[in-house]
Amino acid sequence: MSLVPLSNDAPDLSACHREPIHQPGSIQPHGVLIVADALTQRVTHVSANFARSTGMPSRSALDAPLAELLGPQALSQVQKALTSERYASTNIMTLDLAIAREPRRSVSAHSHDGHIFLELEAPSSAADHEHVVSRVQAILAQLRQAKSVASLCEQTAETLRALTGYDRVMVYRFDPDGHGEVIAENKRADLASFLHLRYPASDIPSQARQLYLKNRIRVIVDVGYEPVAMLGTADATAPPLDMSYCGLRSVSPTHLEYLHNMGVGATLAISLIQDDKLWGMIVCHHLTAHPVPSDLRSSCDLIGQLVMLLIGRVGEAEELAQVIRRGHLMASFKQAIEQSASVLEGLAPMSVTLRDVVSATGVALRLNGKLHLFGVTPDASQAQVLLDDLIAVANHRCSPSMPSAHDFLSTPGRATSPAAPSSCRSSTMSATRSSGSGPSFRKPSCGAETRARPSTSTARAGGSCRASRLPPGANSCEARRRPGPRATGARLRISDGSSPRACCITPKPT
Repeated sequence: MSLVPLSNDAPDLSACHREPIHQPGSIQPHGVLIVADALTQRVTHVSANFARSTGMPSRSALDAPLAELLGPQALSQVQKALTSERYASTNIMTLDLAIAREPRRSVSAHSHDGHIFLELEAPSSAADHEHVVSRVQAILAQLRQAKSVASLCEQTAETLRALTGYDRVMVYRFDPDGHGEVIAENKRADLASFLHLRYPASDIPSQARQLYLKNRIRVIVDVGYEPVAMLGTADATAPPLDMSYCGLRSVSPTHLEYLHNMGVGATLAISLIQDDKLWGMIVCHHLTAHPVPSDLRSSCDLIGQLVMLLIGRVGEAEELAQVIRRGHLMASFKQAIEQSASVLEGLAPMSVTLRDVVSATGVALRLNGKLHLFGVTPDASQAQVLLDDLIAVANHRCSPSMPSAHDFLSTPGRATSPAAPSSCRSSTMSATRSSGSGPSFRKPSCGAETRARPSTSTARAGGSCRASRLPPGANSCEARRRPGPRATGARLRISDGSSPRACCITPKPT
């Protein structure tokens, strides 16, 4: 029987959003992959390192019954494991296989697309396994005590770094548009911090996001590894092998180049999933190669699932407390105005509180035709133009003819919004700032939450952006780009149609 390496054409690094990263045709070299037909249970593929690792010729393994490679007892345990969820702890077993060389292996088993996948790695010692179990139990108990999402994420980074030994552990979160921010970090003292760095959604292609949803744990033991090809029989009609759920699956060359440019030698990524969507990720970096046993990876997956459950519970409590707090603040606004001789006299002392209600750094109030600015804002002429446009939008419904935010950028002077019936209540704008200059505010288009297209130096509304091309572990199409300049974001809020008009502007300082 002839052996045929499974290989795809070299990927186009300029179009990584089209790269079939679930079908690499190769694996990372720290393990061995055996694939069998789910119906016949005969071997259809083995990795090219199979013979060297097991002492059995690859030619002999192909088309052989799984029982010949595993032995009847190990095969029985594998079949039981295949009924569990992929990457559940029961899918990872330490088995004695029917192979000549190092028969005792850690075996991860799952089925997908009509195939059975068996991933063989070096086993952990019983002492190491017991140590991991005891540490995980203590970590779970500690995380349950967290009172806020921020403290929970900080504790997660700290405890996972102690458990896994990585040089840096980060928790980062995706916003509704897919852009991300590092919200917690624990690292070696001599490393530069990535905390609060942001990056655009385009740095993680859609097919990579889908794989993070399917496969909650992804490890790269050595960024500088040489891929090991998969071998199969000469069947030209067979579709490429779908390796979506394989922990050993080889990684996109674009992502490896990206990590290499960052000086990263090994990574571990844990998906945080809420309502079948990617809420965020826990990402671990090491400066050199760093092996992580399969049972430890399984424990990290368990911790990630618990963290996501706790984020949901603690987050709901925080949101409720914020609603109650804002209600009290709004009541204080009403009281201040009622007890003052004028609206301005009542609101001026409350400007700091007003900014706090909407997480802003500045307030613009126009009363009786006069503009009043509080906190960090654009200059009076810029604020006046923004208020005029926002008021026009707030008094009318959104229209298909309304120009986009991008169109405003090329329009000289002030843009006038076309009239349309009433419903828009707020509008969002963004600001960019190059090094050494102040914010340059972009005019918003019609829409309750209109956001400008992200770029290297563009920040999302309401937040800051630093080194947006340096995300911690994302599968970036921008592997060879350097971090962009810092930028600021801005958000404007406007009253709902009653006079006086006011907007809150939030350029977050960096």
